[in-house]
Amino acid sequence: MSHIEKVISIIKQKHPHLIENKPFDLNTTGSANDVMIIDKDGPDPRVFRFPKEGHKDAHHHILLEQLIMPRLINWVPHIPQYDIIENDPIPYVSYPMIVGDQLKPPLSTQVPEDKLSSISKHVATVLYGIHLFPGSAYFPIELSKSEYFKFHWKQHYKTIIKYVCPYLEHRQNQWIAWLYESFLNDDRNFQFQPCFINGDMKKDHIIIDPKSYQFKGIIDLGLKFGDPAMDFGYIRLGESFMYQLLQHYKGDVNGTFVQRARFYQFTVPLTGLLIGFTQKDQTYIQISLNQLNHSIQESQF
Repeated sequence: MSHIEKVISIIKQKHPHLIENKPFDLNTTGSANDVMIIDKDGPDPRVFRFPKEGHKDAHHHILLEQLIMPRLINWVPHIPQYDIIENDPIPYVSYPMIVGDQLKPPLSTQVPEDKLSSISKHVATVLYGIHLFPGSAYFPIELSKSEYFKFHWKQHYKTIIKYVCPYLEHRQNQWIAWLYESFLNDDRNFQFQPCFINGDMKKDHIIIDPKSYQFKGIIDLGLKFGDPAMDFGYIRLGESFMYQLLQHYKGDVNGTFVQRARFYQFTVPLTGLLIGFTQKDQTYIQISLNQLNHSIQESQF
């Protein structure tokens, strides 16, 4: 019996009232977790999520989710409402599915401006609630010091130089050097108060109704501790959307907030290339190269 078959068998045994006589879909394309969706097109679809076999980081993260998510729902609206948490014999979680489509192309290009403004207001409200959550106790104490993040991004730069830059063109490497060195050499970029953040705030994780364009929620939270500007940079829905978010956001926005968000935005394709080259995934590499070239053009380098 495979790992997935074993998990399905366990879920069926423990939760027959939720699964019996209902269709289910499996999504095993994620890098860390596998997902089982029960009765996707029915009135009460449900998500079961469990870490991939042997993936230590995913295993650790789902345990962190089990600790934080039941508490976070008291602070933040429009996020998954975890109501099943299990660890024996394997860890997994379950919650009612937030029904809708991901806010990514082509859907994101079809949303009227007034609806996009409404979505940005909801997203800003969720992010503010996340950033207020007292989550420091769940993370190493060094993450509460902004100096740590300068060290982190120095290490990230060294990793990109070693594993990504040898495969790129000269102008692309020039841009990478400009991106990291201008960021790291400005100490103002590390004068912020670290806080609990989403840490994986992608447009793919924003769910809306594909017909009414009504905001439905945010899924797959990263649950990290760091710079709140990161949650604005990772969305990558354009400058206009980011400024709409900032307009509605009630948290602290200091003088370098936007330039930090832009830096994080531009590192996304580099992290993608790092994954692509280390895993020899040509599809991932090509997607990330396209994103890199777009970022170079967008930065007006």
